[in-house]
Amino acid sequence: MRKISVLCVIAVLAIGIASTSCGAKSSVKLKSDLDSASYLVGVSIGTQMRDFPGGPNIDVLIAGLKDAFKDDSLALKMDQMQMQMFMQSYFTQAQTKDAEKTKAEGDKYLAAKKKEAGVDSTASGLLYKVEKLGDGPKPTPEDRVRVNYVGKLIDGKEFDKSDNHPDPNGGGTVFGVNQVIPGWTEGLQLMPVGSKYIFYIPSQLAYGERGNQGIKPNSVLVFDVELLEIIPADSTENN
Repeated sequence: MRKISVLCVIAVLAIGIASTSCGAKSSVKLKSDLDSASYLVGVSIGTQMRDFPGGPNIDVLIAGLKDAFKDDSLALKMDQMQMQMFMQSYFTQAQTKDAEKTKAEGDKYLAAKKKEAGVDSTASGLLYKVEKLGDGPKPTPEDRVRVNYVGKLIDGKEFDKSDNHPDPNGGGTVFGVNQVIPGWTEGLQLMPVGSKYIFYIPSQLAYGERGNQGIKPNSVLVFDVELLEIIPADSTENN
């Protein structure tokens, strides 16, 4: 059996410990430190593979772990270079298919949303709906603003909100109008202070083909946005 570096084991165990869920208790009985270490390696592998394209097939994964301890029993005999090339090819193809699926779903969603009463669009493709129209000024790209917001995917899954980034000087979240994704920059300039809008942001005005931290490539994003105020340029909050 090949030696495993101590640093590698520590890194794997750290990831496993940090990623362990606080949900239902596992039925596994850990009777020794070896059991605990083995379990944490499994937790690490499982955590890293939650977003594995197309699966993974858990039974086959476990079979691969078992066979790895028997050099003469592998169902696929590849050297390290061959395995690396195969996996790169698999992930590239799987991610491409997933991105194409996400784009098709997003296009269908936007097409349907565009037909809904109260939903308007801009030349760029941004869709928006006015929930409440304020009577204050509209921000410019050079302004900083204070907003409340909730960001969701088209399936309703929440991925971000202003409560995650509270500003201690007055609530909400503060940022520059030109420091966010293009759909936000454009949408904010449509809003008088005091307004509540819903933005339906096409992927090309969001994170595009690259995606971003849990947001798949080509994802359409939906934001409930309340514009609370425009921060004066000479405000100490800019410092």
